[in-house]
Amino acid sequence: MIQLAIVDDDPVSVRTIHSYIDRFYKDTPEACHVTEFRDGADLIRDYRSVFDIIFMDVEMEQSNGIHVARFIRERDSRTVILFISRMAKYAVAGYDVSALDYILKPVDYYSFEMKLRKALHYLEAHQEKKIQISLDGSFVWLSTDEIQYIEVYGHRLVYHTATDQYEAGGSINALLKELEPYHFVQCSRYCIVNLRHVGQLRDNDLTVGGITLQVSKRRRKDLVDALMLYFGGRA
Repeated sequence: MIQLAIVDDDPVSVRTIHSYIDRFYKDTPEACHVTEFRDGADLIRDYRSVFDIIFMDVEMEQSNGIHVARFIRERDSRTVILFISRMAKYAVAGYDVSALDYILKPVDYYSFEMKLRKALHYLEAHQEKKIQISLDGSFVWLSTDEIQYIEVYGHRLVYHTATDQYEAGGSINALLKELEPYHFVQCSRYCIVNLRHVGQLRDNDLTVGGITLQVSKRRRKDLVDALMLYFGGRA
């Protein structure tokens, strides 16, 4: 079930967006759940990463949607944010917080439908998966979203997350085949990276989760192509 949030202090706008969502899902109403927030402060109070898509008004009486989105992005890189406003000038600001797109008020249904389909396609393309890692008799399940990169040492694989490292046996070729649908790319003979955590590529230095990794000449073109496709598809 898709979890949607509407964050807007204008009751008319909230009703409009909600009615458009109902219209979109009229044949499968059980496929989504909508939560309404009358201000951004209500959303970020005790914020939890439960929403797949957030429709965010930019100018609210008590909060600014850009500031609210920045707060969310510091804690949640997965949620899709779609800004809504009467002023197109805020569209550029949305890129600073990785907003997927921008909807101009007054919102018409066909424009809304196009943006929502784009958000759903993005979610489908960037879905996560839980993988099982065997650790000498015990097991851990990691989300593909939280894995930043994986290094190979002999016949051992080291999984790096923002907070931990997990070492297990395995084959890099078999692992890459399993993880490729979730936007993992081999940057060298001994390393696989998660594109969602890539911060910068300069020459053959690749920054992933604040760590600099080396890109082999053989893998660089494929990596650049994958990065352009991944991040280009978000804009």
